[in-house]
Amino acid sequence: YSSHDDTKAALHTWTQSHGFNVSRRRARKNEKGETYIRNYECDRAGKLKCTQKLADEDRIRVNRGSKRSGCYMRISIRALNKDNSEGEWAVFHTGNSSALHNHKPSSDPRVHSAHRNRSAQAISSTNDISLQNLIEAQSVAGILVANIYATMLQQD
Repeated sequence: YSSHDDTKAALHTWTQSHGFNVSRRRARKNEKGETYIRNYECDRAGKLKCTQKLADEDRIRVNRGSKRSGCYMRISIRALNKDNSEGEWAVFHTGNSSALHNHKPSSDPRVHSAHRNRSAQAISSTNDISLQNLIEAQSVAGILVANIYATMLQQD
């Protein structure tokens, strides 16, 4: 890919079309302080975080689920030349089991809030979109029409 942004966009497009999502993690920087490696992991990586150390019977919010399943899928995007982060980039899997998910893909990309947010940002960045097109795009992204109108009224 010709740039970091193109590589990142391609990564998110691919994950959305295949029913997954990735979250940005660590970055590595060269001597100039420029990022040349950006790591991502499945948004279902890790375990449920219980920082309160409560017993189940003491828990106030008992039915709070988590989408985390301990998925090991990791991926990184890297500049092909460490010293030139403005040059070409590529996508790499990291480690032995990083290419595989431990869960099935989502049936609808709208279950991933990051995909909904990126869709809304892409639509709002275009200046010549009519109000009706904006409402349709946000509806497709999973936002209720009532919430769209309420937001528009608040901004006026």
